Amino acid sequence: MSGRARAEVIAALLVVSLFAAIVGPVWWQRWRDGDLAGSPAPSAGAEQPTSGDGEPSAGAGSASPVARRATVLRVSDGDTIRVDLAGRATTVRILNIDTPETHKAGTPVECLGPQASAALTELLPVGSTVDLFSDGPAKDRYGRTLAAVRRDGNLVAEEMARRGFTAGIVVSGADTWLAPVAAAQQEAMLHQRGLYDPSIPCTVAGQVEARVAALAVQPAGSEQERAVRRERLTSAIGPAQQLRAQLALPDSKQKATYRHRHPAAWRHGQVQRLDTALAAARKATASP
Repeated sequence: MSGRARAEVIAALLVVSLFAAIVGPVWWQRWRDGDLAGSPAPSAGAEQPTSGDGEPSAGAGSASPVARRATVLRVSDGDTIRVDLAGRATTVRILNIDTPETHKAGTPVECLGPQASAALTELLPVGSTVDLFSDGPAKDRYGRTLAAVRRDGNLVAEEMARRGFTAGIVVSGADTWLAPVAAAQQEAMLHQRGLYDPSIPCTVAGQVEARVAALAVQPAGSEQERAVRRERLTSAIGPAQQLRAQLALPDSKQKATYRHRHPAAWRHGQVQRLDTALAAARKATASP
């Protein structure tokens, strides 16, 4: 088997293990609760019960069977939109995604935050019609309406994940639409899109790529050339070791956002790349 074929097999195995790690616990919980078969994609049905303020009164973990039609007023960021819902301007936090921040108070603009907002604007242009589906609590702690968003039948969260702008996450206990979003995130990792694109310097993938490039062992014939190479590699080893240490931390010691966007299986693959480059660089610096 060629080196490239072996790398493709390893990548595929990492994707499978990642899918199991993200979706498996959710499916197990739902199977144990006896409602695994009760989460198909929502479709039109009986009239949806609502609370006094017009919001759905569905309990946690129960998806509303009826779509609420709304019109997009604007996109706030990569996972939040403003819509006209039954004649009222309503802020909607899209379920099962968490894109890089752009407007959060006290938080700097994160890598690919503006690009995520632009992608959502492309998917949901002003004036477009969307369908909102509830799954669990009607609102989050900030008072935003929680809903899965579909346009022309397509799950917007899934497409954002497919483009590599988000992790698939459970928001306020809502997991009905998690599986397709998590699968789309795996696809983005496999095809190196968005947050997983090594050609984008601010991404973790880009940082790994830069460290590996800095550790590249170039041919050196003369003693002077070897001395220059040794100095360059020695200075590159430290930053690569620091990044490796961050990636190698267990999930329990990673911030939630970091571990969701960079799951353990994906981080393991990046650690292996760094280990290979570090080993070659150390060997070159030890040579006379």
